[in-house]
Amino acid sequence: GLGVDYNGTKGWGGDASTNYDMQNYANDVVAALQDMCTRTGVAPPVVVSESGRAIASAAAVLIFEVTSTEPRGVRTGVAPEPGEASQSREEG
Repeated sequence: GLGVDYNGTKGWGGDASTNYDMQNYANDVVAALQDMCTRTGVAPPVVVSESGRAIASAAAVLIFEVTSTEPRGVRTGVAPEPGEASQSREEG
């Protein structure tokens, strides 16, 4: 199957990397199928690939536990951040 370059080192990172990209993989698979079909006289198939791990590996999810909340806009006891202007509703 299609490998995943988990650490981004393009094959130089040991077991957590691959030294090819998706285009190289597709080229090799199609070339192998085409060669076999030519040698055996079989019509080339339609190739469909679902590389779930390669698609999902770049995704990330962060899960947080909310420990407290404040009403929106309330900043008691906190000085405004630099560059943060205090605006009235009319200035808006």
